[in-house]
Amino acid sequence: MLVFVTGGVRSGKSSWAEQYVRKASRNEKNIHYVATAVQTDDEMKKRILDHQKRRETSKAKWVNWEKPRDIKSLASHFSGSEIVLLDCLTNLVNNELFFGVENGDERWKDANHHQYVFQSIQQGIEKLYERTSLFVIVSNEVVYDSFNNEVLFAYMKLLGKCHQWIVQKADIAVKMEFGVPVFMKGK
Repeated sequence: MLVFVTGGVRSGKSSWAEQYVRKASRNEKNIHYVATAVQTDDEMKKRILDHQKRRETSKAKWVNWEKPRDIKSLASHFSGSEIVLLDCLTNLVNNELFFGVENGDERWKDANHHQYVFQSIQQGIEKLYERTSLFVIVSNEVVYDSFNNEVLFAYMKLLGKCHQWIVQKADIAVKMEFGVPVFMKGK
């Protein structure tokens, strides 16, 4: 089963997804958390620490995977009975699209690179979906009124393509609004 959870920043996506996974789990040993965030500044450091603390104090015993890129490589660690929460796709797309940019790499401008990144993420999600009993993906709803920023436009275009593909595949799609889940697909 595939569940997609989206919403604005601080809408309660991660908390709701974690609670959903805990309720769905019959065996706490099979709950895995794939964290994709990279510490880029103090705000991100705080958010990562908040998420880690919430998992550590949870009744569930999460198996944590820090995997900012190449999620497909995790598939071999799963046998089909595990429940996996990926938090979040927004970071994963950013990490894959802009990998190497700090060293002057400008592949992110190339449409072929966009397609490669999309296919890589798609393959990773497919592999994890095939090797888990429940796969929950969290992602931010990103809205930007002006597309005169080339970097942001490339990122949002790719993220939107990923969202559409995942929602088509998902059994359940939830949009969080002020901490309240709104079921857009499935129940």
